[in-house]
Amino acid sequence: MEFILLIILSVFIGYVFGIMRTIRHLKNMVDDHDFGNVKNLQKQQIPLLTTEKHGDTLYLFEKETDSFMCQGSSLEDLAKKLAEYKDIHIALVDHNSKPIWFVNGEITEAPYEG
Repeated sequence: MEFILLIILSVFIGYVFGIMRTIRHLKNMVDDHDFGNVKNLQKQQIPLLTTEKHGDTLYLFEKETDSFMCQGSSLEDLAKKLAEYKDIHIALVDHNSKPIWFVNGEITEAPYEG
């Protein structure tokens, strides 16, 4: 009879130890893999750009650093080249003191906020 109780007690202790070890293992797996940061998305900075016209050519520059972005014959051409060559898909452009949005290679005029 004592032998059967010893076997039952050993099985119970092994079962509890197995559950504790499994829980600890699962906690370590969850801690190692951060589910909250599956994609490390940062707030996208929208560049502020400005145009200059020299002859028939429009030049696009970054407003703060005055760095050259691209050139084209029209605003549509600038929007396409900015998306294609610089991989910038959204930008606010100051063209003749009028704000214009370049969104995915297309032009959208900014709404009036007066």
